[in-house]
Amino acid sequence: MSDQNFLQVFISCENTQQGLALAEALTEQRLAFGGPVFSGPAKFIWKDVITEQDYSFLVTYTRSDLKNELTRVAELASAEMVCMISFIQFEANQALLAYLNEAFDQRETKPKLHTMAARAHTAFMPFDEVKNHTLSSTGDLSNLKY
Repeated sequence: MSDQNFLQVFISCENTQQGLALAEALTEQRLAFGGPVFSGPAKFIWKDVITEQDYSFLVTYTRSDLKNELTRVAELASAEMVCMISFIQFEANQALLAYLNEAFDQRETKPKLHTMAARAHTAFMPFDEVKNHTLSSTGDLSNLKY
């Protein structure tokens, strides 16, 4: 596992569909980890006018050495006049860092990604059983089943 510097990335988009299209363009090339598109009411200055509208952001992660290429691809894929991208350094637990390292290590030689149709599984259980369903934050992904 390499010891890379990762960044959290926020990319502007006008709606959820645009955010998902950006996520696909970036994850296809392993430039971004992927992540949720958050949407909600917004108020901001645009061309010297206070604008109110629903607005969205794709929230993802990237490796710091991929920042320029991610920007280039996001700007090409974006439907916005100005694709606003912010990169934020962050601290993470060992499990997330291991997961990011696994996703980005040797990205140039890994096979093409495919999409898996999945659904989150939610179940009610007694509190003392929760620990049996949650991995520790040690960063050991060897027992993780997909």
